[in-house]
Amino acid sequence: MTTASRPSSVFFWYTATSALVLVAGMPVFALFVSWVEPPDLPDHPLSAALFVLQTALSTAAAAWWLVRWRDGLRDRPLPWRAHVAAAAPAVVALVMLLARAISPAAPDEQDPVVMINLITVLSGLVTVHMVLRWWTAILSAAALTGIAVLAGLPVPVAAPIGSFMLAIVIGLRSSLWLLELVDGIDRARQMEGRLALAEERLRFSRDLHDVMGRDLSSIAVTAELVTQLAERGDPRAAEHARSISAMARSSLADVRALVRGYRDVDLASELQGTLSLLRSAGIRTHLRGEAQDVPAQHAEAATWVLREAGTNLLRHADATAVTIELGADGLTVTNDGALAVAPDGGQPATAGAQPVTAGAQPVTENARPVTEGTGLRGLRERIGPARALSARREGESFTLALHFAPGTGTASTPGPIDPGETAPTPSDGGPR
Repeated sequence: MTTASRPSSVFFWYTATSALVLVAGMPVFALFVSWVEPPDLPDHPLSAALFVLQTALSTAAAAWWLVRWRDGLRDRPLPWRAHVAAAAPAVVALVMLLARAISPAAPDEQDPVVMINLITVLSGLVTVHMVLRWWTAILSAAALTGIAVLAGLPVPVAAPIGSFMLAIVIGLRSSLWLLELVDGIDRARQMEGRLALAEERLRFSRDLHDVMGRDLSSIAVTAELVTQLAERGDPRAAEHARSISAMARSSLADVRALVRGYRDVDLASELQGTLSLLRSAGIRTHLRGEAQDVPAQHAEAATWVLREAGTNLLRHADATAVTIELGADGLTVTNDGALAVAPDGGQPATAGAQPVTAGAQPVTENARPVTEGTGLRGLRERIGPARALSARREGESFTLALHFAPGTGTASTPGPIDPGETAPTPSDGGPR
């Protein structure tokens, strides 16, 4: 409990104080509610000394155990020397009781020595049962009652002694169990806070990846276009160069808004930005549907997928044409130019393998597996259980689809793509 919160720490000290009062005070209370009077103690110095010593050792052992529990050593048993030292006076008192039981002398039902020794054994048993199984206290209570009867006490007197010892142990163990429960709740609350912080950091990193990945890809493509236009002496180079500055300023504004936590996600704006970006890169685009066709509860997830698709088209594909479909059942982005190598740059994909998918999707014989990168893995974690994300490659065609109803069929097949030119873009495969 070295990192416990203030309420948990206060409860620990309350429980620790209660436990020490039980261990130190209850034996004294039990002794003096019996027939033993304080003036009787000097008449029996050995038994009185054993009682005082056992009470002190039991209290010290309980305090040591509580300190170790607070310091996080609760799972480590106390050294055997500590057990021996804490129980030594009780063992001596037990030997004296057994000697009295086998003595031929007639028993005295109100012998102070017997009662003092019984309470001494009781004090030692209470400390031992702080670390033993709870049900062993029942056996100890029965054994203590039997010893009291053998020592000459009548059953109506001996039985309450065992019951008293059992009540002390149950009260002590209940307090310790409640302390464990409160500490567990406190640690769970701390863990929840750390997980929430980690989740927020992960969310921020994903948003930063979305913003910077798209904008930096746009800047890289436009800069390459400016270089080619400048080499040919095309006057449009200056116009595209100015657009790079505008994109850089926009990216800076997005990052600042992201840090402030006020960056909005709008599907219509993202769709227009993606279309403009692809067209500026010389990629023919074909749009089916509008942003308004996507249900409002799915618009944010569709925005994330569209942003990731647009970014990866420029980074990982040699696309010449892209089809974007939006509807009430999902979003589909299909492009050509997907190379036959794995997106991670590894070995070529094997035909007929199952594509990576979060929902039930039909697979054709020409489908190739897709190795997911950080972007797709992040999307799967963000879209939630009410949606399914699938990525598949068939030949040079790559399809990234978001379905709003997991387990349904794929979206309608894209129609013909308009002809046009392609701009040179560095590539190594389909979207990741």
